[in-house]
Amino acid sequence: MYQWIVDNLIGEILHGETLKLDDVLMIHSDADFEKMKEYKTHPEQVVRIRILIITHVRFFTDLINYFLLYEPNNPNPVVSVFDGDFKKLMQQDNLRKYILLDETPLFLRPFITFSKGLLGVFSEKNKKGGYRCKSQTDIKDMYNTFVKGGSLDFYKGTDRVSQIKRDVVLGLIPKYYSEWMGMKDKNCNIHFYPSDLIHPGMGSHVIIYEGAGDVLLGKSSYFKLVDIIPKYNSQVDFREFTFGLSRKHRPDNATYALFVKSVRSLCCSLLGKALIVIWKDYRADDERTLTKEAGKSEWTDKLREALLTEGLAGSNFTVTYYGASDTKSTNVYRDYQNIILCGNWDLPPSVSGQLRKAYNSKTGQDEYKFWYTIQLLSRIGIRKNDGLKYTVYYSSDHPKKFIKSLDDYLNKNKITMKSKKATTDPVWMVRVKSIKGGSKYVDKIGKLIKYNPALEKAISNNDQTFQMDIPLNIIGGIIPMGGKKQRSNYKRLIDFMKTSLGIALNMPNNRKSINPKP
Repeated sequence: MYQWIVDNLIGEILHGETLKLDDVLMIHSDADFEKMKEYKTHPEQVVRIRILIITHVRFFTDLINYFLLYEPNNPNPVVSVFDGDFKKLMQQDNLRKYILLDETPLFLRPFITFSKGLLGVFSEKNKKGGYRCKSQTDIKDMYNTFVKGGSLDFYKGTDRVSQIKRDVVLGLIPKYYSEWMGMKDKNCNIHFYPSDLIHPGMGSHVIIYEGAGDVLLGKSSYFKLVDIIPKYNSQVDFREFTFGLSRKHRPDNATYALFVKSVRSLCCSLLGKALIVIWKDYRADDERTLTKEAGKSEWTDKLREALLTEGLAGSNFTVTYYGASDTKSTNVYRDYQNIILCGNWDLPPSVSGQLRKAYNSKTGQDEYKFWYTIQLLSRIGIRKNDGLKYTVYYSSDHPKKFIKSLDDYLNKNKITMKSKKATTDPVWMVRVKSIKGGSKYVDKIGKLIKYNPALEKAISNNDQTFQMDIPLNIIGGIIPMGGKKQRSNYKRLIDFMKTSLGIALNMPNNRKSINPKP
């Protein structure tokens, strides 16, 4: 796709000038080897190129300030090491005029992730016996002496790009040091987000091409919506089918066989190909059976094999799972006329929380699910605007109001979904409240988070390996229960965190742990 864009740009007229081969550069692992070698050796030369084509991931994890600057007439450009100050960067007068993001970047990797143990190399004792960050000079000296070239090196490459990225990280350590020291995470992360690009007086236009942007960011973000009405002229027919499976329980053989036969019967009655979507894995209240290999799903593999065994032609259907990459960013199913949704799918609260942080938006969980489902349905030919008829078969466990909202959006070009009032609650609180009986524990868990901030991230990210230790006398002061301080007073809180959140809350007896017998 990237090479196709390059090939089609060459020869086009831009501001009265014909674009030449040297005016366009694709920075991508599939790009010409010599061009990538040149970029990694002399990255400052990209500021002279008129058009850069970069993946979302590389834009936010590589030399972002180099990509944003534009000095076409400077034969020897010099770019300073990025200090993390986006406001200062975006108000410079030598920026590119337009930053075009094709679809909303949601898979945003950290610029850097490294073991928290490395902070020991960059720390020194203060007068009170605690730790403080070393000076910038000492940080670089310690890094070069003890880390560089070893297994814990930030970047393994020896090219200029890797060297510059190392310098960026080393320069930002003092900025993030206190935050990292206050957390009990195993890793330290630095993130750059799309919202970082937006500042008063900025010298660039940031434009996001998003097919359902009116749902995802249209009403709540400070990104201005430029919409096309109507967006759809296809006829989308919604039809319900009986569904007897649950994600929380493995079906017995007889129940699953009935499900397979119903899907097969449905596919045999269709005109055209069908995209079948089902859950990725099983998820019970107290456990989750995950497929270890990325991109693989126990549900999809089993259903695909069963349908083939039943005699269904493999050329007439494709099985994928909710959340797979081909459910939101591909056009390979544009010649399919049907989509079958097997099972209602609810996204974890942490997903919409990450979106709000990345775009400084107020997008709620309902709106995110609505957006994702529209993206999923649009993988088949609905967006071809050919006026033809497409059919969405949905399992009977889908909420009727939700399906009606999809119908209104695709057939009437209207948003009628009544989402819950956009919450300003942090992700951890949204998740706790979403659990039956969880609201009554919000205040207590909030106090525990103030004691140990790492608990917030563990709840938000559904980290069920996290364990929190808090001495009995400490929790007695934070969450007083009256009477004698004893573990039994906190049994319900301990049980809720273990069974509903998967987090072990341990309360050692402070006297025994602090003053052990000789």
